[in-house]
Amino acid sequence: MQNEIYLEHSIHIMAVTGLLLTSVLVLLLTYFIRLLWRWTKMPPGPWGVPLIGYIPWMDPIAPWENYTSLSRKYGPVMSVNLCGTLQIILNDCDAVSEGLSMMAFIDRPHFLLLDVISATGKGLVGNSKIWHENRTFVMKSLKSFGVGRASLETLVANEVVSLIDSYKANNLGKPMAIDGRLDVAVLNIVWKLATNKQTSLTDEKAIRMIQNRRKFGEYVNQLGPAQFFPSLITFVPKFRRLMKAAKELSPELTDEFKREIEEHKALHKGNVPHMPQDVTDDYISERIRRGAINPQDAEPFSDEHLSAVITGLFAAGTETVATTLRYSFILLAQYRDVQNKCQEELDEIVGKDRLPSWEHDKPRLPYLEATVKEIQRFADVIPLGVPHFASADTEFRGYLIPKGAWIVSNLNAVHRDPKHWTDPEAFDPTRFLESGKLVKKQNPSFLPFGAGKRRCLGEQLAYMEVFIFISYLLANFNIEFPKGFVPNMKGNHGDPIARRPAPFEIILTER
Repeated sequence: MQNEIYLEHSIHIMAVTGLLLTSVLVLLLTYFIRLLWRWTKMPPGPWGVPLIGYIPWMDPIAPWENYTSLSRKYGPVMSVNLCGTLQIILNDCDAVSEGLSMMAFIDRPHFLLLDVISATGKGLVGNSKIWHENRTFVMKSLKSFGVGRASLETLVANEVVSLIDSYKANNLGKPMAIDGRLDVAVLNIVWKLATNKQTSLTDEKAIRMIQNRRKFGEYVNQLGPAQFFPSLITFVPKFRRLMKAAKELSPELTDEFKREIEEHKALHKGNVPHMPQDVTDDYISERIRRGAINPQDAEPFSDEHLSAVITGLFAAGTETVATTLRYSFILLAQYRDVQNKCQEELDEIVGKDRLPSWEHDKPRLPYLEATVKEIQRFADVIPLGVPHFASADTEFRGYLIPKGAWIVSNLNAVHRDPKHWTDPEAFDPTRFLESGKLVKKQNPSFLPFGAGKRRCLGEQLAYMEVFIFISYLLANFNIEFPKGFVPNMKGNHGDPIARRPAPFEIILTER
């Protein structure tokens, strides 16, 4: 009797255990089938290894070259796993333009180093309402201070003339590195718009600001996989040291901006808005106006958001233009025939008694403008754009893009797409000309300022700066390399925003 009870009890336990195991197996099978279904719906891409994905095959100096090479196999939309972060790489102009216009892809991902400078989710790097309101306001404010209009030409021209005078006084006829004077000249333009202040080209504080931003950028680059797998910082001593150094450098990056904000707030006596002199002034006045109506409406315009806005204008507005100009020196020295044709056009249209005018001469300088555009295409200063983020599971071109995926614009592939560019590896300004005139309809595969709703808001200012700098420099100087020098155009030498060239020297001789 006792044996029968024991047997019955054992059978019952076995039945329950079997039922539980079956349930677990069904759940696991369902999970893996669902996972497999999602995986088959996602864009194609290369296999990686567990945990770290495709990282072992990535070129740490020029990852865009990996993506461009992979695009030939996997097409215009592909997926790559980097340390558990799924990256959706858009490899042609149609995919980039379409993808970056989708509301589901409009957000920015979480950038580890933005936490260090307290900029995550703030200002122009914020998402949703915060980003939209800040971007809309800053674009309107920049326009009110002349961006996009010929009236800004004087501000840019004065900085270029100061730089040219400095080169003439100190550097003619001998090898020179393109030092901090170029960066300060570009910074002064942005700084005037942001704070109504400027400084000398050799100002130590301004040069230190630029050096610290670059040093911070080098830390970002060296952190590499830790950007996608933050727990590596805890376990890898190198990453721990880099994060510590970045945190120690953070006040050097942000304190100056905070001081400017406090100085500007002091001008608004009695918390009353006044006629703004710069973007910071305008921003504070807008906050006061909004707060007087409804305090909640002023929340997207806090000091923290303003600090992030100034940081963004400083970092993106200075580094990208200065880097483009460095490549301009390299390419004009390397392709002397292009340099000579630009100078011949300047001599014929402008003459040698005055400097070229953005407003009056640019339309009559098609070869020079074509050269500026070709420098932008060929130099490819931001080869992977600025990443976006999928805020929800989304269907894109028949593929499932899962929530949390990074959306990366491979502008390197876009600017070297043989479907849109003849001989894309050649430096040839005439690709932008037709019968000696600038082609009116822009090539859809020319996206130096990105695409979509988060396209670079300083596009008009940046283009004006590059054109005026190049035209003034070519009107004054011949540019060449020291004898035997061979430029290195590969890779990125230390910056997460702009693809900085390797160190180089040039020789300037007065025309």
